[in-house]
Amino acid sequence: MTKAMVYVWYTSNMANPPAPALAPAMQLLRPKIHALTSVRFFAALYVVLFHTRWGVTPGSLTDRFLSLGDSSVAFFFLLSGYILAFVYLRDGKPVHVRNFYVARFARIYPLYLVTLLADFPFAVSYRTAQYGLLHAIERVSVLFAASLFMMQMWIQASAGINGAAWTLGVEFVFYLSFPFLGVWLWTLNKREIAFAAPALCVCSFVMSWIVPKNRSYGAPGLDLISYIALFALGVLVARWQSRSARDGSDSKLNQKAWWALVIAWLGFAVVVATTPWLAGLNIRPEFLLALVFAAWIWALSAAQILPARLLSAPWIVILGEASFGLYLVHVPVLHLFKALHLAGSVWNYPLYLGTCIGLSVLSFYYLEAPARSFILKRLHTRTKETLEASSAAQ
Repeated sequence: MTKAMVYVWYTSNMANPPAPALAPAMQLLRPKIHALTSVRFFAALYVVLFHTRWGVTPGSLTDRFLSLGDSSVAFFFLLSGYILAFVYLRDGKPVHVRNFYVARFARIYPLYLVTLLADFPFAVSYRTAQYGLLHAIERVSVLFAASLFMMQMWIQASAGINGAAWTLGVEFVFYLSFPFLGVWLWTLNKREIAFAAPALCVCSFVMSWIVPKNRSYGAPGLDLISYIALFALGVLVARWQSRSARDGSDSKLNQKAWWALVIAWLGFAVVVATTPWLAGLNIRPEFLLALVFAAWIWALSAAQILPARLLSAPWIVILGEASFGLYLVHVPVLHLFKALHLAGSVWNYPLYLGTCIGLSVLSFYYLEAPARSFILKRLHTRTKETLEASSAAQ
């Protein structure tokens, strides 16, 4: 990392330090968050691989594995609920609504807007061949206006500008509800959580299975209830962990974390193996995997087991912090590669992937972090989110 990057890292983390009374809570969160931040990079990379299966044989085991890449969005939703709950709810105080909204806007909107603008010409070019230049500009302008207000979740993802960004529309709805829904969920005791968590999993799965069966228009917003249930499940994982903080010894906790990881990976393997069968039954794997993702989050944050320590390496954490950029940047870069006739070739894939990762790291240090700090200062907002926490919560 260059000196400039170190400076941005330091100033961005310290520009809005938590209030003294909140410092202990943030110190407790910090060891938990490193591994989860790093996992975000692999989840974002999984989405990239899902969208770019260059040279992969259709129907092969590799194809089955990569076909689940879009399930990473469910993991992102769960993780967002988990991180925001620990950051904003640990102290038991009401969420300062204005500060929360400003902090979330400052974190996600600058890069989101830049990637919308970057993908705009490609969206126009694609539609020009269908409708002509004038109608293409009109159609894309309407899509752009909807996207500015994060309403693209009501549009088919493939038809929008930077199709991957539809998830931010869902996050926007969750952010609006978090100061109220999150606070209420945090009041639940362990017995109530033990009932509510499975209920949310069942709700998300059943709703995702019913709605598409009755409607032919597959807009992501039709699954809004299911997605909000995933956010809520993330909050409950954080609440369960806080309720169980003093239960048992470290050795027993490590043992439980290992078992959770092993069982979760076995569950994931089963879903990969049965993907064609699930598709035939119209079952959405991302909702079926909700408990798997919850187990991963709990295991990697509850105990300092070997995988958590390995994922806490500084260079992987940096990639994790830049994962939001990787998620948003990879679609415009893919469209650029298609325009240059470089897409589809296995030999060009390292160049594509390297470009995406490189741009994501640069955008984190030279766009996302400075823009976040600038907005918070201009709006005179103090936030409980460190830069890493704000990145992990995406």
